[in-house]
Amino acid sequence: MSRQCQKKIPSTPSCRDTVSPITAAPCSGHCTCEPTGFADLDAAAWSTAPVGLAWIVGNEIRQANDAATTLLRDSVGKDGSAWRLWLVAAVRRLEAAGRQREIVTASRARKRCLEIAVGPALSGGRGNIVAVRDATAEVATQNEKSETISTLSHELRTPLTSIKNSVALVLDGETGDLSDHQRRFLELTMRNINRLDRLIVDLLDAARAEAGVLAIHHRPVDLSQLLGETLEPIALTGKQKNIDLDYCALPDAYPATVDADKIIQIVHNIVGNAMKYTDDGGHIRVRLKGHHDQLPPLTRLLVVEYCLDLHTFTLVVEDDGAGMSRRLLARIFERFERGPHLDQQQVAGTGLGLHITRQLVEAQGGVIDLSSVPGQGTTVRITLPRDPASQQVLLAVRALTTAIAAAGPDDVRLMALDIRRADGTPPTGDLVAAATAARRFLERLTRTSDGYRQPREHGEVAPSDPFGTAASSGLQELAPGFWIGVFAGTTGVDDAWEHACAAADSPSLLAGSQWEPIACSLPDETPAQPGADTPTAQQTRPTSEKRLIQDNQRPQTARATARGETPPDAVPNRTEAR
Repeated sequence: MSRQCQKKIPSTPSCRDTVSPITAAPCSGHCTCEPTGFADLDAAAWSTAPVGLAWIVGNEIRQANDAATTLLRDSVGKDGSAWRLWLVAAVRRLEAAGRQREIVTASRARKRCLEIAVGPALSGGRGNIVAVRDATAEVATQNEKSETISTLSHELRTPLTSIKNSVALVLDGETGDLSDHQRRFLELTMRNINRLDRLIVDLLDAARAEAGVLAIHHRPVDLSQLLGETLEPIALTGKQKNIDLDYCALPDAYPATVDADKIIQIVHNIVGNAMKYTDDGGHIRVRLKGHHDQLPPLTRLLVVEYCLDLHTFTLVVEDDGAGMSRRLLARIFERFERGPHLDQQQVAGTGLGLHITRQLVEAQGGVIDLSSVPGQGTTVRITLPRDPASQQVLLAVRALTTAIAAAGPDDVRLMALDIRRADGTPPTGDLVAAATAARRFLERLTRTSDGYRQPREHGEVAPSDPFGTAASSGLQELAPGFWIGVFAGTTGVDDAWEHACAAADSPSLLAGSQWEPIACSLPDETPAQPGADTPTAQQTRPTSEKRLIQDNQRPQTARATARGETPPDAVPNRTEAR
């Protein structure tokens, strides 16, 4: 950009007091200037682009072309009046999730959906160019596909179970002795039945995950043994293609409390993909690492500062197969995505494997990321919690990160309510009632120009506020007796909380408790685009977490000393230390 705007651009569509970043001349009327500063583009190209474009810097939409303005007004909410706030919040949620594009619901009442695509960060802190397009018809088609697949999966499962049980009875000798020839073909039949059953389970789990109802069933297992038993038959299949599947580096034993069935599904999908796209004579290696390479900054801060238990493991699958281009890598987790060059090959598949895998991983609070080089291979890293308590921490931190990015105001803050004992164990009492009271406090809290006031009484009309009538987008429980909420500032919270705790129906566990502020800033950068020479979107951590750490570089000595612990700045990585 050759020149910066001379005045702060107002939130209204008009920006007559600004300077065009291309022509260096004052803008007039409804601004359609091309904001990227590229010399080969002019204002006409920006305004006549066949897609909606907006220029966002921080939490402000500097400019939007006519296509974006019209589309957003016709799609967002009931009347489109809040499209600016909606677009900024949508972009922040994408950044918090480490993604570049996503289809989101713009209005449930009008049944409109838009695809938001965030371009790379412009140099010099000049924000991002965001593209917007109408995806309503596409979503309707995808919903019809999903409904059809879900229905078919349910209908197929009943007869498949009957077939499987019948073949199992024959194999067990219930119908008489079998010749070696008969047993070989029946065992082949059973393997294919199990393969079809896994596909149906994958499809059903993907539908449940998208609906937010996917259940995770934890049980103690030896993760190393579970992986070995899962990989052994896959390795035998690989030998038929002269592909070497190496999993010798798995530890002798690795106890964990996880959903074993989900782990098996994930391994089948990831290693199965590697088998499909690795040529004869290729190599695949599977490793299990006992901790994060690097904890996300917000997770690390909360784990160290508040003595949270977090145990994770990382499953790494590396192959020297076909690899993926940057363009395909950016969309590989979408449904039915395989890439044009893969569709032309004689490779069976639906394009659902990685989409389903990501749903399974994220439902457990985990993270999956890929790095790939065309013609050289792909590496998949999946980090998952090792026990239910760790899963709770990871899911809560993810929700907090998203809430920070989507909240909007610059003064958004995390605040912690910790009623645990000094050793980190929960107090004796009704923790459910305490959590309910804290959540109700946040829902009823109202922000005024002088800060927060006492909780609203039932039926009282709340004042208009860009942050919403509530102080928080939700309360997250990271451990029994420890909660965090997202607030728009901290002024007045103590008085309002004291008033709430003094109520006759307030749980006794909350007596004398306080909300402790944690400095926090909104994200102001966009994660790098995924590709062979850069971290993937999932590897790049949201800037909201990075800036929060920067605001908390001072040692939290008081809390650590009170609990008889080493100050957090002296602990490089709590998870590794364990």
